[in-house]
Amino acid sequence: MHTVGKILSRTLLALGALTGIAAAADILVPGDAATIQGGIDLAAIGDTVLVAAGTYPESLVITKPMTLRGMDGAGQTVVDAAGLGTDGLVIDGAGAQGVNVIGLTIRGADAIGVEVSNGASAILRSMIVEQSTNRGIFSLDGTTTVVDSLIRDNVGGGGTAGADLIGCVLENNVTAGTGGGAFDGFATDCLFLGNSAGNGGGAAQVFADGCTFRGNHATQTGGGLWIDVSGPPADIIVRDSVFLDNTAGIRGGGARLRATSVSIISAGKAYLKRCTFAGNVAPEADGVYSDTSGGFGGLLAFTFVEECTLQGDSVQSTSALVVRNTIARGTAKPFIGNNASVTYSNVDGGFPGEGNIDANPLWVDSGNRVYALLPGSPCIDAGDPLTDLDPDGSVIDMGAVAFTSFATAGTPLIGGQGLPRASGTGDLTTGSPVTLTLDDGPADATVFLILGAAPLFAPLQGGVLVPDPLFILAGLPTDATGHLDAAGTWPAGVPSGSVIWTQFWAVDDFGPTGWSSSAGLALVVP
Repeated sequence: MHTVGKILSRTLLALGALTGIAAAADILVPGDAATIQGGIDLAAIGDTVLVAAGTYPESLVITKPMTLRGMDGAGQTVVDAAGLGTDGLVIDGAGAQGVNVIGLTIRGADAIGVEVSNGASAILRSMIVEQSTNRGIFSLDGTTTVVDSLIRDNVGGGGTAGADLIGCVLENNVTAGTGGGAFDGFATDCLFLGNSAGNGGGAAQVFADGCTFRGNHATQTGGGLWIDVSGPPADIIVRDSVFLDNTAGIRGGGARLRATSVSIISAGKAYLKRCTFAGNVAPEADGVYSDTSGGFGGLLAFTFVEECTLQGDSVQSTSALVVRNTIARGTAKPFIGNNASVTYSNVDGGFPGEGNIDANPLWVDSGNRVYALLPGSPCIDAGDPLTDLDPDGSVIDMGAVAFTSFATAGTPLIGGQGLPRASGTGDLTTGSPVTLTLDDGPADATVFLILGAAPLFAPLQGGVLVPDPLFILAGLPTDATGHLDAAGTWPAGVPSGSVIWTQFWAVDDFGPTGWSSSAGLALVVP
């Protein structure tokens, strides 16, 4: 412990002695208690139960504010509730406010994996919740936030219900009902992969920001996402999200949105902002089916599609459809709606409206779903000049991804600190400085930086290897937060329009697979 930490610890102990308040204690399992539940029972309010690596055949109940932590992470510390006929972990009662559970796997519950109920509140961090016969995580009359966690292979009730999700992966969860990956809540920077449900294969009643929905299925509507709200206000906003290869049996392969107002003077509105739709499939509306109504017989109902990318997908709206600064290629009828207004957009086959064009957008790699723009793209600085400027201060580009020298490619592989993030800085001109940055990688670890002149997108260790390896820089150290800056100088002789593919990989002892990786990063030479 650092000197400042020692002084603070001694001060808190002294204050506890003076006031009669006991200082929080650490309880070790095994050691102070043979079982995890035994450690929970020993713990007082505010104590921490530290669990050593191993598999513990038990189910758990927490009824007081405390912390439960797997010392070696979820990949090494498993609560195996299979065959016990119970939930895996129950956090119960108004007395259980502020419970923290960190770095555990909850596996094989014969009911719910983690239940937070009766006014309890909890933060679940760096968890794996898997193979429950009902829902993975269920927050009933409680408040639950799930951070940097993997929820997978839960059947019967799907992945989560009533929880807010940050930086999570929800994979291969199944329900015949609504919301395969997640039902009810907010999701930020999450991946929904291969989930299935009756409605909302990836998620239902979940407001998504910065999420990816890929390969999910709904037997009815909303292969990736399903939202149904009423008001006023009755607004649905989906931002900075990607919908790839989702399917629905009736309509809305990517998403099905429904906003109904109960007021005559206001109406339902749906907003899609900087979203990408490609490869989604449904008998009606491959990309998005939007049903908005109310407000003077529907006169005030709208669906807005702004700064989006559609490849082979359509948007169908039952109300007025307003499209701006969008790329729509690969389908004859990308926009289906009442009085569709399309402006400053690149539409395959052309479309009437101010500022519209029909031209090859020059994507970085559409075959691998990298819809960033190459230098010389007709979509650069071609958006509505009255719209907010792009991050570089120029007129807004058409499409979901503004022109950048550092474009995200593929998806990350979750590790012990969540989803690693790669970014870059520099202008990629000869002799100029360039820095590739990793955040949320494994702490105090060594990392591989892989570089290639071509993409590969091959399966590797549960993730996807994006570059076709040409160079591998090994032994790059991360700090205690999992941060790394790899700095260098851009070489001479790299032609404009070239793409260099990079990605960070690391052995991650705390991760579910023992590895973690960032998404790929395509370095686009201007």
